[in-house]
Amino acid sequence: MKSRPICQNKFISWSSGPYDTIKRIFGADSVWVTTFVGPRQISMVTGDPEEESYIEAERAETIQKRIVVLRDVLDHIDLELSATNSESGYFLE
Repeated sequence: MKSRPICQNKFISWSSGPYDTIKRIFGADSVWVTTFVGPRQISMVTGDPEEESYIEAERAETIQKRIVVLRDVLDHIDLELSATNSESGYFLE
């Protein structure tokens, strides 16, 4: 997938909603939170104009990884609901 320019504000906005939801549902110490966030990185900004395009590419890659995690979270929730419903004798359609 071709990366598009992603400014810092859009990146933070897109990331904070899913992060807060995962944290609220699974708990702050959940493996899902850690997986969604990924490894912590520190970036040094020098102000070089080419630097922003590099950072935007990193943001796009991070968002793609987080989309995969969100899909995994949804699959996990579906499995949990299926198990709960089959134990109780109810099935979702």
